Amino acid sequence: MLDMKKGPVGALTAAWTSDKLYNGGVRIFILMLIKAVTAMKERRRYPRLKANLIAGFRRLESLREYKDETTKDIGMGGFRVEVECPDPLFVIGRAMEITIRDPHEKDEPVRGIGRIIWMREKEDRSACEVGVMLTYIRAEDMARYVKFFSVKNPA
Repeated sequence: MLDMKKGPVGALTAAWTSDKLYNGGVRIFILMLIKAVTAMKERRRYPRLKANLIAGFRRLESLREYKDETTKDIGMGGFRVEVECPDPLFVIGRAMEITIRDPHEKDEPVRGIGRIIWMREKEDRSACEVGVMLTYIRAEDMARYVKFFSVKNPA
């Protein structure tokens, strides 16, 4: 039995070094599992929460209207949205003005700046998922942004 108190990597490492598992095939299998679990380890600094908020995007210093998309999940460091593919507005590395609001609230949106840090096409090619890193949120909006986390579900 694996001791999960040390987490999945610790438990598998302990099992691999155990005298009870001398069969080479079992040790190789466990080593492969250790590598797989380590590779899947979360790289985010903050947890993600499922959230259907409205995120508006436009290029920095643009006077155009914001293009609204619905978030799939959010965290203190950023969020994920699904967009039509291809969309020339969404380019990896591009910094953008961003607004975020709860569609059920009448409050002014949270305003900030974010950067597109990753994009991937969905398997069925119906859309692209886009990862946005928040680089700045106005000080007066930070408390309202944090409030988005108080009623959402873990992703």
